[in-house]
Amino acid sequence: MVLDYFKKKFIEVDLNPLNLKFRDEKTEKAFQDYYARNYAKTLKYLLMAAVFLYLAFLFVDFYAVPMVFKELVAIRIVFVVYCIVLVSFQNTKFFYNHTRAIVSGIILAATAGLMGIIVIADNIQEFRLLGTYQYDSSIILVLLFLYALARLGFWWSAFTGWVVVLMYDIAILAVGNLPDYILVDRNVVFSAINFIGMLASYLFEYESKKAFYFQQKSALERKKLDELNKNLEIKVAERTQELEKSNKELSEAFGRLIIAVSNITNLRDPTTATHHEETAKIAVFLGEKLNLDHESLDDLRIAALLHDIGKIGVPAAILLKSTSLSEVEYEIVKEHVGMSVELLKNVDFSEKVLEIILQHHEHLDGSGYPKGLKAGEILLESRILTVANVFTAMCSHRPYRPAHTPEEALKELKDNAGTFYDPEIVSVFEANFEKIIGLLKKQSAC
Repeated sequence: MVLDYFKKKFIEVDLNPLNLKFRDEKTEKAFQDYYARNYAKTLKYLLMAAVFLYLAFLFVDFYAVPMVFKELVAIRIVFVVYCIVLVSFQNTKFFYNHTRAIVSGIILAATAGLMGIIVIADNIQEFRLLGTYQYDSSIILVLLFLYALARLGFWWSAFTGWVVVLMYDIAILAVGNLPDYILVDRNVVFSAINFIGMLASYLFEYESKKAFYFQQKSALERKKLDELNKNLEIKVAERTQELEKSNKELSEAFGRLIIAVSNITNLRDPTTATHHEETAKIAVFLGEKLNLDHESLDDLRIAALLHDIGKIGVPAAILLKSTSLSEVEYEIVKEHVGMSVELLKNVDFSEKVLEIILQHHEHLDGSGYPKGLKAGEILLESRILTVANVFTAMCSHRPYRPAHTPEEALKELKDNAGTFYDPEIVSVFEANFEKIIGLLKKQSAC
């Protein structure tokens, strides 16, 4: 029954489930032209994001292996020049016809550079002990860029993702004299990311092609109806309904991708395993109580799920440190807010989602970060997310402290209402305290 259901789904859009190509060559060519035209509009920005992320890790190079910093800078500059050269050929026919292969090559070139950095730094004792952990986040960023931003399609994404993992394995084996658990542990993490990304890519490509198929089919039907001028409104309404259903399924697939991407942070820091989903539940609950409209609630939910995605750029040694952070380490942690925005700015979210994420550590009195905004300058959605985030964080275990009780977390909110937190939101939170605890009862640390 299940196989018949999925078989029917692929038959109705004339799609091969193995290679995700339309059986009709004209339809497949039309889709590839459509993909290439639309992808070309965003490719320049994707390359800019890749260059920025690649250069952003210079601070890790300097911190981990300052003795060979110049050599590592040279590797990163070579990649930047490579990207610039490719951009100059963006409008050529060859580039147009081989976009996926070229973008895959860019991602693999970035990975090769990172692996070169690991091998070059191998003779430094401090790097042997710490370096591979610091550069794990760069590989995670490459995979995140591949699956969340590059959108190469299922097979190109899968091929590129596993080659990235293979290159990492080769580099670790070349380094040698490292504990075996590093290779095993990292392969488990990277393989999990790859499987999640492959599933998301498959669903996204299927839904994209399904939407395109019905768009093409609807366009053809409208042309026939214009010529026949019969039953126009009925036919268009039927096709429109199909499109709406397809777009809804595409939106749901994108929602599943958001959850999958948010879980990448949990792989990086297991102590936050349910933090993002719990924070999203509380934030949306408070938003409903404060009469936010449907669009604002959607923005708030997405922001809550992804607000800490930038922590994949923070060294694991800092995230999992069992003692208090130094000032320098705390400043590095604070950078996760800006990095979250940088990672997500080319994704098709509303601008408000990025603003909510950017402001979720601001305080009413201006003592927050990154901009030190004050009460009237902070979005209502950000103030809601701040309250939800603080509560779930306090109720969760951290390497440097045990979990607080819900009552202790509520006391923190009440004690600092009007100073750090919006007093109206805290009041709504307190009035619905038992409901919130019940909402999280099945999965929350509270």
